[in-house]
Amino acid sequence: MDLTTKLEIERKYLLKSIPKTKKDKVVKSIEQYYLTLEDGRTGRIRKSTMLGKSEYYLTIKQKKGEGVYLEEEGLITKQEYIDFLSKAKKGLKKKRILIQDDVGLIWEVDVFKGMRLVIAEVELPSEDYKVEIPNFIQKVLIKDVTGIKEFSNSSLATKNIVK
Repeated sequence: MDLTTKLEIERKYLLKSIPKTKKDKVVKSIEQYYLTLEDGRTGRIRKSTMLGKSEYYLTIKQKKGEGVYLEEEGLITKQEYIDFLSKAKKGLKKKRILIQDDVGLIWEVDVFKGMRLVIAEVELPSEDYKVEIPNFIQKVLIKDVTGIKEFSNSSLATKNIVK
């Protein structure tokens, strides 16, 4: 499996509810699980399903700063996903709604299954990029939770999730 390395710069926001917008939306169903890899690093496997088609990923993230990660990620086969899944220690399920704002950024709004929790994430082109929070997010915004460990997907994942 080939993993591509990139710098991921993101901001996370806790929301009261799913934003209401007239903009086009894309909805995905996501299952992701966390495991310790053979080299000792923590990895994440993800099954992402849209319009009945699933893709499978392996991701390894290394924190570089608040909201900044070195990310290695690549597509894996369904069988590799199943093999990794047997080693998973915790996981979560969520619905992801993708909404593009007026400046071209994609806002990923995650609604977590089994939790009353909605979090929006946006990936930025550079660390010094000034985020203009779009109106559809501002209307339901509670607070910026970038860098707050309790709101990381890994922290939100539960140990007894059904695989």
